[in-house]
Amino acid sequence: MERNEPPLDRDLDAMTGDPRVSRVVKESLDRLRSGLAGPEIAEMARDLLAGRIELRGLADSPIYGDALYEGIEPAFDAVRPKRETT
Repeated sequence: MERNEPPLDRDLDAMTGDPRVSRVVKESLDRLRSGLAGPEIAEMARDLLAGRIELRGLADSPIYGDALYEGIEPAFDAVRPKRETT
């Protein structure tokens, strides 16, 4: 782990231990910052990716905690891969 590693990378490495999972989470955050799951989740994703907030304290955040809990299902729906039906 690098000393100057961004907080998100540090947290994801500690939580997942797998660079592939970390990459998928960051890609999902990148999609969410466009507003797919609402403006609060988009702002949260932008702040996480920019290092302005840390993943570990997100649920306790008075700013993002409620939006996170209310937006978690729409957020998952927004980034969940679409399955083709035949």
